[in-house]
Amino acid sequence: DAVRDECAATGDLKISFFQVEIPRKYRKYFRFFDVDGALYEMNRLPMGLRSSAEIMQLIVETLAGVPSAVKPSAFIEGEKISLCNKRLTTRVWIDGFQSSGSRAECNEAAERIKKVGKWCGVTWKDGVKVEDNYDFIGIR
Repeated sequence: DAVRDECAATGDLKISFFQVEIPRKYRKYFRFFDVDGALYEMNRLPMGLRSSAEIMQLIVETLAGVPSAVKPSAFIEGEKISLCNKRLTTRVWIDGFQSSGSRAECNEAAERIKKVGKWCGVTWKDGVKVEDNYDFIGIR
């Protein structure tokens, strides 16, 4: 149970949906007409669209290293790194994550998540931290 774990690595994406650029070939699926008939096409993931929350959830699960979302390892800038630790309990809520376990495993996870995040070009609200006391989805 995560409540009894020693500590947790936590992070929350800053203005998360606006960090996700929609590839040009998929923008046609994010079009709409306004009441005057003007056509608009989104180039960033729109917050509030039915599928946007699920897309953001998958992105953060990948960044946080949820075992069901990533391969065991990958090469980033020529270095082979482990992408997940199955001994950690990792929870994701749309644009935030919490990975709890031992202090050593949480420190290792935080460094890995920072590296993957930097490589992907994401911006964290307050950085990725290892904490003894933390809030996750409004619960301390």
